[in-house]
Amino acid sequence: MGEWLESLPAEMQGDDSLKAFKSVEDLAKSYLTTKQMVGGSIRIPAADAPPEEWGKVHAKLGWPEKAEGYQKLDTKNLPEGFEMDEAFMNDFYKFSHANFLSNKQANAMLQAMNERQMGALKVLNDEQTKANEAAEKRLGQEFGQAKPARLEEIRRFMLQMAPPSVMEKIDASDWGKDPDFLIFMNKIAQQWVDDRAIVKGRTVDPLRNTPDQILLKIKELEKDPRHMNGNHPEHKKVLAELGNLWKMMPSKATG
Repeated sequence: MGEWLESLPAEMQGDDSLKAFKSVEDLAKSYLTTKQMVGGSIRIPAADAPPEEWGKVHAKLGWPEKAEGYQKLDTKNLPEGFEMDEAFMNDFYKFSHANFLSNKQANAMLQAMNERQMGALKVLNDEQTKANEAAEKRLGQEFGQAKPARLEEIRRFMLQMAPPSVMEKIDASDWGKDPDFLIFMNKIAQQWVDDRAIVKGRTVDPLRNTPDQILLKIKELEKDPRHMNGNHPEHKKVLAELGNLWKMMPSKATG
């Protein structure tokens, strides 16, 4: 037992916790350390304590004074196609503040939500890519090298036959890319072509430029001020367009 303990009252000299200190200096150091620990500790308020008491506790744990006090998550390096809505983030931080989340907790939760959504977006994009590749492959098998021209004909047929409201629905949906739909429309379009050819007694494809359509365009351009005025800056352009249109005319139509 250290000699310094002899200066204490007899009931203290026998305390085992004091025997661990070799000097008064050691005891003083231990006291100061304990005081610092107590000063930095958090006292849990009573269950019926007012909200401001709980607010002080949460503030020591990183809870900002206001919802605007959160250090917002960096969204500059998000993957392409993924965007964070500013209004959503503001609402999220208001929710976090109302539930006493620290800055670290709030951003960890938001980051976890982002990663989950980005994962779901990647799965969706991968599935869409596979579906598009499968659709392109099937259309290639169905139409071969004529696929671009055939798709254009189908498009023109739908524009000619369907009202604008229907075309808007087709364009707003995935129908315009669905191979089953396109193959089906191609059969209808080709049947329509055959029926028109029989009725009119000619083999000109109505889905392309008919002689009547070409001739109508020629007459329109011949009356165009750019054609009538030889000094017009686009006069040569119109002449070239007229030349191309005349080349497209069947020989019987031009004779």
